[in-house]
Amino acid sequence: MTSQARSESSPPMATTAEPLRIKSVSAGKPPLTLSIVWTDGRRDDVDLSGLVARSRHFAVFADDPEAFQDVTVADWGYTVEWGNGLDWPAPNLKLLADEQRTVTGADLVSWQKDAGLSNQETADVLGVDIKTVKNWRVAGFRHKPLPATAQWSVRHLMQEPLALLAHFRPRRAGRPRKAERDKDKRPA
Repeated sequence: MTSQARSESSPPMATTAEPLRIKSVSAGKPPLTLSIVWTDGRRDDVDLSGLVARSRHFAVFADDPEAFQDVTVADWGYTVEWGNGLDWPAPNLKLLADEQRTVTGADLVSWQKDAGLSNQETADVLGVDIKTVKNWRVAGFRHKPLPATAQWSVRHLMQEPLALLAHFRPRRAGRPRKAERDKDKRPA
């Protein structure tokens, strides 16, 4: 059997999705922000002020904001590079963009529906009162951002399904059975 015949009869190999790359980048309007166009057409504005404040390498941009403007796509879209030689990888920029994306009441409703959670179960998982969840779900809050800690929690639960399994505790509908209520009252 020739190698050509072998390859024709073999099942196709699984292909991995190509990593997301950067099509174009420019310094954004707010200081220390990059405006990125990804190869799939999506656009993100990524605020790097946290990186500049926390990294001894990137701190140079705090002292010289004009140097931040000299940014370009490098390594076939897998990184961005500044004129001073610093670079930052596309996956990290994507993670920052996703983390900085606002989570609204509408996002909460969508996630809650997809996860099949009741309002009470959602409140339990997020560690808030059920009235808070109901307030976030109303039309007036649909397009407003949730409080920062709720955004972090919902974003994490949306991205990591195992996190929901770690924190979800099912609730039974209705009142507890009499035997369950009375077990705490029984003498030891």
